Parts: sequence; structure tokens; C-alpha cells
Amino acid sequence: MPLSRKAKEAIKTALAMTIAYGIALSMDWDKPFWAGIAVAVISTASTQHQMYRACFGLASKQGSVQEAQRLGTREIQAKTRFGQFLDAAEADCYEVWELRSQWRRYQQQATELMQTMGHWRESYAEAQSLDLQQLLPNLAAFDAELDGRLVQTADML
Repeated sequence: MPLSRKAKEAIKTALAMTIAYGIALSMDWDKPFWAGIAVAVISTASTQHQMYRACFGLASKQGSVQEAQRLGTREIQAKTRFGQFLDAAEADCYEVWELRSQWRRYQQQATELMQTMGHWRESYAEAQSLDLQQLLPNLAAFDAELDGRLVQTADML
């Protein structure tokens, strides 16, 4: 029986987490949970970028609702994982504790982006009936700019 996309994504993330943590342990890092935080942050950023692409695809009548829903579920899981790692890191690591306000601000901004994407999903039916090219003549430029910024954010991570 073939695995669902959801199961494949969960396996990929778990495998990435295990490999990163294993490498950190084998290199005798003082704080190997940093490897887990790195995977969680990158997974969250990657999922949000894919979610944006799916939402924009739906708004421009090129995407599927199922893909957006699947990514929404994945995004919630990634956000939860990141929160768990951050809680553990704050308790175990002085450096994270000292910068906790910045880490929490990132978590808050990721949550706000997730909520905005959720609002987009809720209004797809209304957007499908609109002529977006007439209402938003610079939509393609906006899409390219936002997509570029999300790529730059992922590259920084």
C-alpha cells in the first residue's frame, strides 16, 4: 500500500531531525538540540513558502484546495515542533534564554503568517469569481517580490 503525502512528509522531517541530531551527537556538540532547532526552523520556513505558493495558486485559479489544506496541516505540525524545541532550548541553553524574546518574536511572526494564509484559504471561493488582473494589475510583480523574499528568508536559514 503506497504511503500518503502526509506520511511521506512526516517521515522526511523525522529522518532529517534524526540525521541532524545524530551528526550533532557524533561531533560531540555541547548542545546537540541546536540541530533539532535548525531542522524545525527550516521546516517551518519551507512549509510557509510552499503554503504561500499554494495560496497564490488558488487565488490565481492554478492550485488545488487539497494541496493548501495538506500544507496547512503540515504548517501546524512544524509550528508545534518548533515551539517544543524552543521550550526545551530555553530551559537547557543560556544563549537561547538570553535571546528568547527574539526567538519568540520569530515564532509570533510565523504564527501571524500562518493566520494570514488561513484567511486567504477562507476567501478562495470569493476570489475565484473576481478578475484579479483587473483589480490588482501588479499582482504578478507582487507575487515575484513576495516569493523572492520568502526564498531569501529560507536561504538565510
